[in-house]
Amino acid sequence: MNIDIGAVSGVLLTPCVCPICGAVYAIPTLTYESRRKNGGDWYCPNGHSVGFAKSRADELEERVSELAREKQDLEKNRKELLKELNNAQQKVFDHEKRIATLEKKVTKKPKQEKPEV
Repeated sequence: MNIDIGAVSGVLLTPCVCPICGAVYAIPTLTYESRRKNGGDWYCPNGHSVGFAKSRADELEERVSELAREKQDLEKNRKELLKELNNAQQKVFDHEKRIATLEKKVTKKPKQEKPEV
């Protein structure tokens, strides 16, 4: 049940009863809904902390979302590292090919000239 005091202040209120002292009061409906959805506290007029704790299901949903984001980040890093590895392997292959070519040139016996008669 909501109380509309919009004509006075433009704020929709939700009535509450303090579970500690029994005080009846109202808080803005947006605050109430936000605390209900996300967990969190507010205070009764006598200063007692009242509110909602996050449910185990909500905590697990948040953890699943967090792990999904972490998985995406790790997959992106893995792809980048594989690309770097591939580039490095190509460079090694190119260098080895160049070394083999140079070694052939160095070890190649020069043609002996025929003696002139």
